[in-house]
Amino acid sequence: MQSSHRVLVETRRESAGGRSVFEFLTAGGHPVVTRCRLVREGGEPRLKWAIGISTGSGCPMRCSYCYARSVATAAQLTPPEIVEQAARAFQHPPGSYDRLSIELAQMGEPLLNPQILSAIEELAGAFPQAEFLVSTTAPLNGPLGPPAGICGLLAGLRRRGLQVRLRITCQSTGEPDRQRIHPDWPVASLDDLAAIAASWFTGPADSRTTLSFVDLDGCELDAAKVMLRFDPRTALIRVVSPDDAGRAPSPAAAAFASRLAAAGFEIL
Repeated sequence: MQSSHRVLVETRRESAGGRSVFEFLTAGGHPVVTRCRLVREGGEPRLKWAIGISTGSGCPMRCSYCYARSVATAAQLTPPEIVEQAARAFQHPPGSYDRLSIELAQMGEPLLNPQILSAIEELAGAFPQAEFLVSTTAPLNGPLGPPAGICGLLAGLRRRGLQVRLRITCQSTGEPDRQRIHPDWPVASLDDLAAIAASWFTGPADSRTTLSFVDLDGCELDAAKVMLRFDPRTALIRVVSPDDAGRAPSPAAAAFASRLAAAGFEIL
């Protein structure tokens, strides 16, 4: 996919070991980051090329561990700015891969961008072969309404044939921890997230919601709380290091994942 009119200026590009990073500036001078990687998740035999794009410059959530906090002023990106990130990255494939995933999972909180549905539709028009992952912390009081309602709108795109997947960044199983991680914006409770995951599931395995937990010092990872609220038939589990650098999990995180795997959850 080639862009006839560029709205982003590339300031840096770096590739190594199946991973690449692109940095851009918008016309207004706002920094934008796109990160790509080749990955196999869980027992998936197919190699996925994940193009991780930003929906904002910086982020109003200001999660305590996230690199987006370094951007002083948060700004929402427009659909052309969102689509062009994928287009520019797509011009530099890492080699062979089996499936393409465009992931709204870098700077910005997708559910706080009022144009996110239009952006996904434009992405689907430009990349009809791709699946689209929306990664959210499920913020409350956003411009499009509560998380459950927005996820319902995203499910509507899926019913129209778009390959939309949902990942919820739960971070921790402790509600005080979850609010402390992003003190500037309240998020939905684990009970609310469980209801979203249940409603998102339509039967096929690829409609399961991914629950992403972050291996942070001092934050609770209680497998019993996950098992009480979520069904392994409708939810996948992902545990990552704060910078998503692929470091070995802490003993607590490893035990958390192991207990959930024993309960029937698929661990990515």
